[in-house]
Amino acid sequence: MNRKIITLTAAVIAAGLAVCSCSSDSGSGKSSAKETVSQLSMDDIKGINGGAEPEIQYYYGTETISTLQGKYSDTKVKDKDDALYVIKELSGLLNIKDPDTELRFSTHNPGAKSSAYVFDQFYKELPTSGRISVIVDNEGNTFALSNSYISGLDMDTEPSLSAEAAAEKAKNKAKGELKGEPELMVYSDVENGAKLAWHVSFRSSSYPNEVWVDAMSGGILSEDGPIDD
Repeated sequence: MNRKIITLTAAVIAAGLAVCSCSSDSGSGKSSAKETVSQLSMDDIKGINGGAEPEIQYYYGTETISTLQGKYSDTKVKDKDDALYVIKELSGLLNIKDPDTELRFSTHNPGAKSSAYVFDQFYKELPTSGRISVIVDNEGNTFALSNSYISGLDMDTEPSLSAEAAAEKAKNKAKGELKGEPELMVYSDVENGAKLAWHVSFRSSSYPNEVWVDAMSGGILSEDGPIDD
């Protein structure tokens, strides 16, 4: 997977966990399938952030937001439903078509000084490399967001390459035994765009131990793993 994107996302979350206090996943949040949510504009966010322009980073050469630092919603986030509500408020800015069907809650990462609610993106029931993290302080105030949502997906989800063939191609790049079965997913990075891919993992401490194989052409899309010192 694209290391620059992973490193940036991890850095934002790590910074958030070092700044504020942990929030609890208690139960009285907004329903995830509730009424139509008002969309926030960048001017709205500026007002919410005390009139200051939030710090925003975009994916290379695009207008797609990758990270946002600063308060971006007045919604108090106390659980995953509140976090999803916040994402709905930002869905226009993040180009999310339907948060209720495309996003699934993955995990709540409480830290000593903050809390992150993580949602994975799915496309036609397939997992993708898209993910959104809403990061809040101990009062439930938003102060950071990490985004790798893949917009505009429109593709065939029937692979031309079998899982077995993908594993064989991945073995040319990695060492060690296969770790589970190859997983069919939608993978996206700056170089290749969105592709139907097989994610192949290996039991190895050497780089790479993860390989993404194009499920149509059989080409290697990306690889990842431990970084050798």
